[in-house]
Amino acid sequence: MSRSLALLVASVLLQLPSSPSSGAEGTAEADAQMKHGQSLVEKGRLDEAVAQFQKTAEAYPAYAPAWVNLGTARYQKKQLDEAIAAFQKAIGLDPSSTIAHTNLGNAYMDAGRLDDAIAEHKKVLELDPDSTNALVNVGVALGAKGDLDGAVQYFTKAISKDPSSLLARKNLGFAYSKTKKWTAAVDELLVAQDIDASYPGVEETLQATLGEAFADFKERAKEESSDPRAHYYYAYALAYRKKLGDAIDEIDKGIGLATSKAEFFKARGLFYWKWNKPAKAEVAYRECIAQDASSWACHARLTETYTSSGKLKEAIDTASRAAEKNPTSASIQERLGVAYALDGQQEKALDAFLKAVSLGAASPILYFDIAATSFNLKSYDRSWKYARKASAMGHPRGKDLINLLSKVSQEPE
Repeated sequence: MSRSLALLVASVLLQLPSSPSSGAEGTAEADAQMKHGQSLVEKGRLDEAVAQFQKTAEAYPAYAPAWVNLGTARYQKKQLDEAIAAFQKAIGLDPSSTIAHTNLGNAYMDAGRLDDAIAEHKKVLELDPDSTNALVNVGVALGAKGDLDGAVQYFTKAISKDPSSLLARKNLGFAYSKTKKWTAAVDELLVAQDIDASYPGVEETLQATLGEAFADFKERAKEESSDPRAHYYYAYALAYRKKLGDAIDEIDKGIGLATSKAEFFKARGLFYWKWNKPAKAEVAYRECIAQDASSWACHARLTETYTSSGKLKEAIDTASRAAEKNPTSASIQERLGVAYALDGQQEKALDAFLKAVSLGAASPILYFDIAATSFNLKSYDRSWKYARKASAMGHPRGKDLINLLSKVSQEPE
């Protein structure tokens, strides 16, 4: 099974130096070497990064962050035994390092040492009971052991602490799908899609789930024809089989039966969008907002629809009003940034994109947009940073932008 359709763990993390260190734990020179090594990792120069972190760890053997970063670089090179040894060394020096325990847990996970992985991630929870990522990571390890009910409990607890956690929602949707709790799986994945449709694995897992559940949803729509939700789920299953006309017919049945109709109109808009009928999608999203003014997903999708139709003023107005009422929506900020950029308002676009990042959005598309907008504003250092991030995450034009940057600016160390 591809990784996009599997449970996902939180990424391994580099240990960032805080203020310059002194004494036995490290020095300002050690911190400078660490920052250089981190810049090498960001540029994908892992061999050089390993050499740099190894040099720092040997020069300052009591400096735990050097061992964390050495382990992280080796982990990224898939040198699991060496990574595990480095993380264990870091924990021996600093047992309270949540980053070291997290990274060691992830390395154990990749090595198939699931009980050890669970123990490390539970140690993170002892140190930081509010860690959403630690809750997810315990759930992932339990799921890998076949304990999907236990995994669901941890993912659900993570969402209770952070409802916007895409990592938790994607994994919970996947776990539900593996236990054939189809409606619960679709609900979680649709929420994740609303938060950030480009998040790794969300679209693929939703499509796979709807494919596997197709016969069940079809039968339910027939047997429970008076239940609007039965038509709702079957409509999505049809849409993902590209039977968009049938999907519209089915969602209209649900609209006719439902008391609360906003979600149904949002689905209608999505289906028309997939069908390349933006004018009808616009009408559906506007009706969604009329039904529920707090449906921020419909505001975001309406903004996107306006933008694609060249109605940039309407797109900016819609997203701006929504952002004022819900300043924590990364998806609205991201779409606002796109509208500003296409309208030639580059500084406002950059502000919106960076706001989306500060709210937790992280995707190759967003990173590329930041890099491209920064390039247009001649903020080349920032453009380099985000072009590297976009390229590392697989954006098809990331390398092209890097090549363009190299002609006008030297990459910062």
